[in-house]
Amino acid sequence: PRLTQREKGENSQRGADLHKLDIARHLAVEHTAQTDVNGDEDSNRYGVPTLGCIGEPRMLANSEPRRGNAAFGISMDTAPAGGFGVLALSLGSASIPIFGITLLLDPTVMATIGVASDAYGGATFPWPISSTETVGLHVFGQVAWLDACGPEGFSSTRGLEFTVVP
Repeated sequence: PRLTQREKGENSQRGADLHKLDIARHLAVEHTAQTDVNGDEDSNRYGVPTLGCIGEPRMLANSEPRRGNAAFGISMDTAPAGGFGVLALSLGSASIPIFGITLLLDPTVMATIGVASDAYGGATFPWPISSTETVGLHVFGQVAWLDACGPEGFSSTRGLEFTVVP
């Protein structure tokens, strides 16, 4: 059967839409592989995030915080694309309003490091856990991003809490 001009146009548009969908799927798979979140996370998120232009920036453990897990790390997504942020890690939690966000970490026992997101708003901080790491070590983390849509120019993740297990 011959296709009408209208049917040819619809098929062409359908083909273009499927091509766009394939590209989007490829990018999603590529981004998921970069962040390495595999569903075996043994961590808890807590507190309230501060939304930015894209919504809620997220921070996740990429695997179980198990002693000897050399692949452990912290994955971040939904951050401003190509953005700059500060990853903070602490031995305690808190709830302190500052610069338009709520700091969910105890600043008296806190360390910080700068992080940059990729073109998709993702970032990974590798943190291999040695085989001699202290079992029971309890860590809290949070990321604040420079974000024009956030209050006072910042967005932030919920807190991430995890404990090193044997």
